[in-house]
Amino acid sequence: RQLKESFAKLAAVERLEAINAERGRIMLDLHDGIGGQLVNTLAYIENNNIQDDVLQNSLEDALRDLALMLDSLQNDDSLTTLLGMLRTRLEGLLAKHGIIFDWQIRDEPHLPRPSPSGSLHVARIVQEAITNVIKHANATTITVYADQYRIAVSDDGRGFEVPKSENQTGIGMKRRAEAIGAGLQIVSTASSTSVTLEMAEAL
Repeated sequence: RQLKESFAKLAAVERLEAINAERGRIMLDLHDGIGGQLVNTLAYIENNNIQDDVLQNSLEDALRDLALMLDSLQNDDSLTTLLGMLRTRLEGLLAKHGIIFDWQIRDEPHLPRPSPSGSLHVARIVQEAITNVIKHANATTITVYADQYRIAVSDDGRGFEVPKSENQTGIGMKRRAEAIGAGLQIVSTASSTSVTLEMAEAL
C-alpha cells in the first residue's frame, strides 16, 4: 500500500512538472512569437516616423493584452501579485490621461475555483473596468480595492445609467465572473462608478 501511494505521489509530481514545462513553452512562444512581431512593428512605425496614432495605440493595447495573459500564466497562485503587475503595466497609460491610482490592497482575494484561466478572468475584468474609466469617465482617480472576498474598481468620474437588462452592461465581465463562480455588481451615479467582483464566500 505504501509503495502504491509513493508511486501515485511520484506520478502526480511528474504530471505537475510536465504541465509547468508546457506552460513555460507556451509563454516563451507567445513572448518571442506574437510579442516579438508586435514590438518589431512598433519599432518600424517609430523608426520610419509613421504618424498613425490609431495603429500605434492598437499595437500598444495588443502588447498590454499579451502581457496580461503571460502574467496570469506565471502568477496564477497570487491575485495580489497579478494585480500589482497589471498596475505597473497600466500606470503609464493612466499618467498619459492625467489619472492616478488609489491602490488599496488589504488581503489576498480567494478565488472560488483557482486556476490560471480564473486568474486571467479576474485580470481581464479589472482591466476592462479600468479601460472603461479611461475612455468614458473623465475621472481623475481610479481606486482599486481588494480583500479576501472582493475586488472593486471605482472612479470619481462621470457615471452612466445602468440599464435594467443585464444583457446591456458589462456582459463580458459578467460572463467571466460566472466562469469563476463569482458575482459582479456595477453601480453608477452622476459622479462615480464602481465595479465589484464578489467571491462565493461573500455572496
